Amino acid sequence: FYPTIMSDDELGFEGEEKAAEHIARIKQAWLNEKHAPELLKYEEEAVSNLRSLIATQEEAARERAHDSEVNMFLSNVYEMELSRLKYLLAAYLRTRLWKLERLVVYYLQPAHRDVLSPKELEFARGYDRLTKDHLHKSCLQDLPGWRHHWLSFTQLSAFLFSLSL
Repeated sequence: FYPTIMSDDELGFEGEEKAAEHIARIKQAWLNEKHAPELLKYEEEAVSNLRSLIATQEEAARERAHDSEVNMFLSNVYEMELSRLKYLLAAYLRTRLWKLERLVVYYLQPAHRDVLSPKELEFARGYDRLTKDHLHKSCLQDLPGWRHHWLSFTQLSAFLFSLSL
């Protein structure tokens, strides 16, 4: 049971999905992501629904906190619940980023990009660029010139990843 300050009609969600269903959906997505060896398809709808639910509930809690002492107490309870929901959402996103960081070269290949959100793809490209710059500055620049073409960034990344396993 997940208490809400506003009724499901007031929240403005379309269809039969209610707040508890949004929460259960992102919780299931997080558990699936946590236990799957590879990244699963990004749950864009579940994430956006939970973000809008959190924003709506936060606003409602702030508005009703000043009505009476009872509402102030209830507002604190709701804020604690909202903190739990924010943690759940952050845990889902952190799990995805952890997997993405481990195999960034793999997920940047065109065949595997479909599981990433647009922001994750942007993060992966930036992370890959920074990793390549770091590897070049820490390893490749010290090699003789004729070996620069011999050892590509992808090979070096794969080699270093195999050492970390």
